Amino acid sequence: MANASICKALESGTRFRRTRDTGLYADIKKRLEASADYYREAGFKNAADWTRATQRMFDGLVYLTDAEIERDPKKKADLYHLSQRHLQLAARLYGDAGFQAKKDEALGHLDRIREEKELVLTPLDALAGNPAASSASVAPVTLVRDQAVGLDRFEEANIAGNLKVSQTQLPVGSSFDVGLDMVNVGKTAATLMKAEGLGPEGLELNLRDGRLEKDGRFVDLKGKRLDPLKSHELVFSLKASRKGSYQLKPRVMFLDEKGRYKSYEFEPVTLNVIELGISGWLKGPR
Repeated sequence: MANASICKALESGTRFRRTRDTGLYADIKKRLEASADYYREAGFKNAADWTRATQRMFDGLVYLTDAEIERDPKKKADLYHLSQRHLQLAARLYGDAGFQAKKDEALGHLDRIREEKELVLTPLDALAGNPAASSASVAPVTLVRDQAVGLDRFEEANIAGNLKVSQTQLPVGSSFDVGLDMVNVGKTAATLMKAEGLGPEGLELNLRDGRLEKDGRFVDLKGKRLDPLKSHELVFSLKASRKGSYQLKPRVMFLDEKGRYKSYEFEPVTLNVIELGISGWLKGPR
């Protein structure tokens, strides 16, 4: 299971590098976390430590890649700083686990970042003392702004996620598990408010977490705080009460640190509920 998870993470990583799809970023993080957990449970501590270090290396290289194509000097410096922090942690984790070659690789990226960061910060420091900039009046920020595009959306809380369904074809009366993996890929904390669209009519919703409350077809997430690069999983079950084809299309609502309401829609999944008939019930679902 650990090897399978790491292979899937590498596959998603290759696609992420081509497309910059934030949904893939969430999948990579989930796969790496799962792989590390499986390795640790199986007793392979070194492999688990290597995987956790690789998570930090991946984060650092993503920020480094974004920094190199960013033209705004302030944003560029911020991205280099984030990359530097993740790569420093990766180097330490690789070193503690005894992977010297990987530690040296992380340190090599750090040397490159320091050089690039100095080039970016030099003109910023020169502009900081400009008397015109410090005395000029600044227009008030509007309460309504256009939706951030490109790297701007990562400056604030930004949720991405993955929908997991144990099976998509099932008989009437049976139950199945559903998981919503959520990752904050932004730079500031997100406050999770509710998850809605968890099941159309004909599917009965049951929560695993007794602390959460459901109201109709949505679940109150109790304002859970999700810090940058942290993940949260909501697990629930659905019971098929009647035959039909249903589309499961969840959406999570959250607030950024400025109190603005935002949402993320998961990739929909189609569910088919079938009647087995007498012979089918005797044989059981395949």
